[in-house]
Amino acid sequence: MILFKRILLLFYIVSSFYILQSCKSTSSLTKKNSDIVLVSDTLSDEQKFNFKNEFFRATQAYLLGDENLAESLYNHCLKIDPTSAATHYQLASLYLHKKDFSLAQQHAEDAVKYNPDNVWYLYLAGNIYAQNNEIDKAVEVFNRLIDLKPEEYNFYLNLADVYIQAAQIENAIKVYDKIEKIFGISEPVSLQKQKLYISLHNKKAALAELQKLSAAFPSNADYKRMIAEFYLQNKEVDKAAEVYNNLLKTDSNDGYAHLGLAECYRQKKDFNNSISELKMAFSADNVPSDVKFDMLLSFVKNITPNDKYYNVLFDLAQILYYKYPTDSDIAILYANFLLQKGQLASAKSILSDVVKTTKDRYAVWEQLILLDNEFHDFQSMYSHADEAVKLFPNQSFLYFFKGFGAFQLKKYDVAVDALSFGIKLITDKDDTYRDYLTFLGEAYYQTGDKEKAFKTFDKLLKVDPDNIMVLNNYAYYLSLENKNLEKAAVMSKKTIDKEPKNSTYLDTYAWILYKQKKYSEALIYIEKAIIIGENISDVVLEHYGDILYKNNNVSKALIQWKKAKTKGEGSGNLDKKINDKGFID
Repeated sequence: MILFKRILLLFYIVSSFYILQSCKSTSSLTKKNSDIVLVSDTLSDEQKFNFKNEFFRATQAYLLGDENLAESLYNHCLKIDPTSAATHYQLASLYLHKKDFSLAQQHAEDAVKYNPDNVWYLYLAGNIYAQNNEIDKAVEVFNRLIDLKPEEYNFYLNLADVYIQAAQIENAIKVYDKIEKIFGISEPVSLQKQKLYISLHNKKAALAELQKLSAAFPSNADYKRMIAEFYLQNKEVDKAAEVYNNLLKTDSNDGYAHLGLAECYRQKKDFNNSISELKMAFSADNVPSDVKFDMLLSFVKNITPNDKYYNVLFDLAQILYYKYPTDSDIAILYANFLLQKGQLASAKSILSDVVKTTKDRYAVWEQLILLDNEFHDFQSMYSHADEAVKLFPNQSFLYFFKGFGAFQLKKYDVAVDALSFGIKLITDKDDTYRDYLTFLGEAYYQTGDKEKAFKTFDKLLKVDPDNIMVLNNYAYYLSLENKNLEKAAVMSKKTIDKEPKNSTYLDTYAWILYKQKKYSEALIYIEKAIIIGENISDVVLEHYGDILYKNNNVSKALIQWKKAKTKGEGSGNLDKKINDKGFID
């Protein structure tokens, strides 16, 4: 249907002009056919004055959105002058807006009745008839409008629309034919006729419309492409290919023609040539990047990395990326291809560039941070998570990796802040809950808040009692504090029961036994750790020396302390132990 806002606005402007004129003179407002007659000249001057005053107030109310007041005032105008076509027109427009189509039609008919040659009144009446599906009346009105203003292009279109609404397709086509005779061939009319012929299953006439349009505008390649597409839709592949090849003779870089040929080859099962044409299309300038992206995306949805054509899609994605390197959608899609092919470093580089300009894609930040983790790039992890958490403050994933990155960078206070806040956003059923508790406990310990650290470890072991990494670390920390050594021994023994050949866990258990003054047992487990371990640390070697010393083997203890010294500082007392040939407990 037709929109009326522009028409109404014009009417308000015109009517306001006549109202202003009426203030200067009481002469007749009767104009030519298309002019607006506001009030009957048969009324008294007082009636005219009252009418114009009410009409102005009504129009003002309508413009300000007070339809109820406008309706009341317009109806009061009709009590003064029931023959006011302008008032009936305004009420028809008002009721149409309120979707009271019956009253709208009634007043539109009255407007035409009292001013039968006013094109605005006829136009409104015609559209309301069409709205109310009174086709014959609508046809009559639009034909009348065409008689009054044969140069008005839109009236013909309105008439054709009414015929289409009534499924009188042949009559609509006749109207379009008339438009072409009067105004010449145009794209909107030709394409509409083509659609109508298709609806009538008249393919020959539909094709003829496209050919006629192309002949009228021979320099417009779009119309030739439409012909080729029509052939393709009707399985006339060779004819379509001929049109596309002719287009390429004129412009070898016509991306749309290459796309069309790719489809032709695909339908003929010539996949190598189809792929070749696709690549040329993706390299062409006249096909917008979003069209290429959408096409590639549709391919991706229907293919797996194991598909034999997957590498073709990868090549297309690569072509797009290097052609449009600043297009974030294309960059993200290409990065996904790189991820699937295992080219993680390249994917990370691309996504790092994406987030510099496109910051509202949460999934990109998440993938980038996971890649930082993959490469143990904790500085980047921390920086990316710190920036992303400001953009997406409700994502626990970001708080975890900000905390984890900060922990790895020895920013323990920052780690505690991030992890203690992020864990509030999840439940104990969340996949990251245990990881949160693990590193929160570790961060607490490193800040010196050992009580909170041990409470956090206890909380974790309630939900994950077999977490051997936490069992080992917690037990070792207790041994360093000389606290709850029995509890520490139980936890540590559990780790070596599960992994009896883990030198780290064996060293922890030996050290706890040492702290319990069980020196002979401690020697058994520390020597297992030494035998199994490949690259024994200075701390473990120092532990070995201390345990040997407590087992009265000073000379061997001295050897181990010296070995430890070659690797590091150990507890910080190595020099004194070596120089004094004795152990400081």
